[in-house]
Amino acid sequence: MITNIILNIVDVFVCFAAVYWIICISKRSRAWQVLWGIGIFIAVSYLTELLKLNTVNFLVRSFMPLAPVALVMLFYPEMRLILENMGRGFRGHRSVSSAPREVIQHIVRAACTMSQSNTGCLIVFERNDSLDSYIENGLKMDASVTDELIRTIFWFGTPLHDGALIIRKGRIVAASCTLPLTRNENYSSQIHTRHKAALGITDITDAFVVVVSEETGIISVVQNGSMTRHLNERTLTDIMLKELLREDNAGKAGPLISFMNRRSDRNE
Repeated sequence: MITNIILNIVDVFVCFAAVYWIICISKRSRAWQVLWGIGIFIAVSYLTELLKLNTVNFLVRSFMPLAPVALVMLFYPEMRLILENMGRGFRGHRSVSSAPREVIQHIVRAACTMSQSNTGCLIVFERNDSLDSYIENGLKMDASVTDELIRTIFWFGTPLHDGALIIRKGRIVAASCTLPLTRNENYSSQIHTRHKAALGITDITDAFVVVVSEETGIISVVQNGSMTRHLNERTLTDIMLKELLREDNAGKAGPLISFMNRRSDRNE
């Protein structure tokens, strides 16, 4: 008897958690509007049956067998995201593909310089999740990360400036890459394409992204579908050291922090 009660409680809790999870994911995209539409459709079906509107009820119920197929098609991106997150969780922890401190130093310098001149940039760091499919649609490279090279790539006069730069294991592997745009409507009306692409790639992978706005010069970082904006040299350095510094360089972080902080103090 007690076992059955416990199992029933677990059953209800799992169902509640699944529904809540679906709602949370749906609210970040157009799927939330679809859910409202489905709710209205069910309400109409119930009301037409209650009011004996047989013809309307027949038409409404005729579409019911198509509902499962329609849901799969409409929620395909969200279902894919759920399955990817589940697979990532069961895969277990492993150290991410990170960057040495020299690379972080060059990225910070480049981002701050481009911020001052309102030069837009989109720099993606690959971590656990492979970015091969996005590397393929860009121009493949194999180059060291330097401040000068990054600023040259994103200079408005170059053919490569209007796309993402992808860094893997501390080296530039591709430029002018096309990324998926976010479906998160909480951001869609506030940001432009470059930031939507940064959010889009972090919605479906664990990539770390540095963005400089072409319109305002604001520096942002994006990870896990969340954006942190209005960064300066010091805050950008702190975040990149925390998220990207290789474990074998962790003990050397102190000199880099001091170096970047001295530069920030002089600029202020």
